[in-house]
Amino acid sequence: MDKSLTPPAERQLVERLRRHVVRLNETAVVLDVQLAGSAAEQRARRSLFEHERAVATLARLAQLDAHHRVHHDVRAYTRALVAVAYDFGAAA
Repeated sequence: MDKSLTPPAERQLVERLRRHVVRLNETAVVLDVQLAGSAAEQRARRSLFEHERAVATLARLAQLDAHHRVHHDVRAYTRALVAVAYDFGAAA
């Protein structure tokens, strides 16, 4: 979000993001099947789905370079959101 990229570097980043989203989706499908059951498991499935959707949306926005077209405050909020998601993922 903070770097200007050359066209080849940008294509490489877009491809890397696409592969990560595909892996995330595959992982979510596997976990979704394993979590079918109790109400607590249903909540975990819903949370997993929401996290997957948020990460996929952020990846699409990054691919579209949309973050450069929004106000600085929105970029700061998005940056903080990504940092929290990263910390959550590392902790999990």
